Amino acid sequence: MLGKNTPEFRIWHDFHKIDCQKIFNGSSNSMEMNAAAILWKRSVKEAKMRYTTLLSDGDGKTHQRLNEIKVYGKNVTIMKEEYINHVAKRVGTGLRNVVQDWKKKGVSLGVKSVAV
Repeated sequence: MLGKNTPEFRIWHDFHKIDCQKIFNGSSNSMEMNAAAILWKRSVKEAKMRYTTLLSDGDGKTHQRLNEIKVYGKNVTIMKEEYINHVAKRVGTGLRNVVQDWKKKGVSLGVKSVAV
């Protein structure tokens, strides 16, 4: 927001760089995969445990990468579980898009109430 060439940015950056250093070069996706590999490998060395399931928000790259590098050896496959709220959000968005498409075609989507 400040612009890299503004005096305000330089003041902020000089103060900020004391506490924060760049430790990763690459995209946010590759950073997530790299961090997961480090943490999962560390779980065996430091905590003497293995994670068997990855809770995911729908992006399969980290899960795929952990299984590719065989983080726990060739005989251990890491399972993937979808975060249910993420799945529900995707389904809801899909349904809203279908409703919009039908409305554009002139189809009425009236809902009748049912007495209970």
